[in-house]
Order: sequence, then structure tokens, then C-alpha cells
Amino acid sequence: HIAPILSSTSDETGDFGGFIGSLLDISDLKNAQMELENLAFYDPLTNLPNRRFFRDHLQYVLAAANHEENRIAILMLELDTFKKVNDTLGHDAGDELLTALSERLRGLVAQKDVVSRMGGDEFMILLRDVDIRSSIQRIADRILQAVRRPVTIRGHDIEVTASIGVATYPEDALSAEELMRNADLALYLSKESG
Repeated sequence: HIAPILSSTSDETGDFGGFIGSLLDISDLKNAQMELENLAFYDPLTNLPNRRFFRDHLQYVLAAANHEENRIAILMLELDTFKKVNDTLGHDAGDELLTALSERLRGLVAQKDVVSRMGGDEFMILLRDVDIRSSIQRIADRILQAVRRPVTIRGHDIEVTASIGVATYPEDALSAEELMRNADLALYLSKESG
């Protein structure tokens, strides 16, 4: 806020004696606001986008894909033996495993693609501009191999496996909700079939 200061002779000359101002540092407020936005859209453990971000982003990508006639695939991944890690080594070890696997998953996909932690040991991967089903299969196979590689945590080599369900746009669904539901159903069928 800035306000003029009238000089003692201002009645006669109309001169101002200067200005007085006050500043308010809102850095802490801005930092707190940014932190809240980060918590709303990102998983605090892995720093990956969360379910809310993924759903909103998927809706945006689907709207663009509809105009550009692009194919999209989403892969829902769930670890098969994660509960055993938490039960035997504790939740801190489980968190370390999730963080390590998150970095692996992020490194396996293109920059334009999104890896999201949906909660617990469940991840969702959005692949844009996918050409053919065989390329989706190759990516899914690479992901499963990467997850199987042991992770060393506190002197223990931890090996886990995962199951993946896939749904594609426009073949399997046209909306974000349907696509996510179909990927979840495909994951269930994948787990059932081993």
C-alpha cells in the first residue's frame, strides 16, 4: 500500500512531501498454497500424480484424442505380493519398495506418458499415441520384468511380481470412467488367471 505525504507547505504550494508505503511478505502464504495444491494432485510418498490428477488428465487427453483420432491405452498395475513385504519387513520397507518401483516405472515410459499412484500398491499408466496392441504388450512385458528385478532394502533383496490390466481408447471405452473401470476389470481377470 502506498499513500502520499503532504508537505507542511502543501496548502500554499500544492507540493507533496513524499510517499509512505507498507509491504507485506506473502511468501509463506504462497508456499503453503503451493504445498496444498501439491498434496491435492500428487502422492506424498512417491511424488507421482495421484488418482485425482490421473482422472482429470485422462479426461483432457481423451477430449484431445477425440479430435485428433489418437489411440490411448491405460495400464492398471497392482503388486501381487506387497502385503507379504509389509507383514515381514514392516511398512517403512514397504514404502521404500513403492518409492523404488515408482522410479522404475517412470523411467520405462515416454515423457508424454503419465505414471500415477492410485493408492496402496496400485499404479495406473497412461500411454498416449499408441500404435498397435503389440506395442502395448511389449511395454507391459517391460514393466513386469522391471517390477520383478530385486530391490535391495535394508540388506534384503526383495522380489515382487505384478499383474496388469489394459484398456484402450476407443476400442474398449470412450470415457475416462469407463476406461478406468475396464482396466480395473482386466486387472482382476489377469490376477484370476495368474
